[in-house]
Amino acid sequence: MTPVSTRLVRLLNMVPYFQANPRVTRAQAAADLGVSVKQLGEDLDQLWLCGLPGYSPGDLIDFAFEGDTIEVTFSAGMDTPLQLTSPEATGLLVALRALADIRDLLRLFNRKFPQSLFSVFVSGAVQGGTISEYTFWLANRARFSSLEAVEGENFDLLLGIDTHVRAAALVIGYGLEHYVTERDLQRALAKSTSAFYAGDYVRGIRSCVEFMTNRMRDLVKAIEDKSPSSSPLPISAGEY
Repeated sequence: MTPVSTRLVRLLNMVPYFQANPRVTRAQAAADLGVSVKQLGEDLDQLWLCGLPGYSPGDLIDFAFEGDTIEVTFSAGMDTPLQLTSPEATGLLVALRALADIRDLLRLFNRKFPQSLFSVFVSGAVQGGTISEYTFWLANRARFSSLEAVEGENFDLLLGIDTHVRAAALVIGYGLEHYVTERDLQRALAKSTSAFYAGDYVRGIRSCVEFMTNRMRDLVKAIEDKSPSSSPLPISAGEY
């Protein structure tokens, strides 16, 4: 199997493993699963983003950590090892590879603009409101940013997607509001509209991120041209 398929199989079996081995240590779990302790931590971080439709904190797989031990507190129904048909497994592998591509794209954005973190949140359905309202709430109340990214120092971006109604919203931190206009955000979403409507969320996310990457690059250049060389810049370019 490829590294991607190997990890997929491991992730699908991790929750049943931890349920069968409550309060197992990280070292023992890593040994049983055939991975390093570091990889185990990355797998747990991935599972924390998985769960039931709605994808609010109460819907996501959750763990309790006491000392060096791990215990499942919410399994989201993954109580037994999942048996997939060949087409189902292929579909999951394709989706996982696409997510890996998006992850790399977001990491590249962060390398280009070190003060900014671009995050994407995908929901199967937003309950009791719109994706715009929910994305704004997440950006202000959830921890998608670093601890230092608060108020005027928050230069982060959050793209929220509701796959049920095929709609999206793009929200920026207060620090970016001095530079990125509402029209910029609408243009970024317009680049993604056809892809989201067609259900091609990977292409839509990529279009949105690429548009904002180019827009941020133009903004940084404009700021650099206007600022004295000795002045610290509010946003700046990293790797290109």
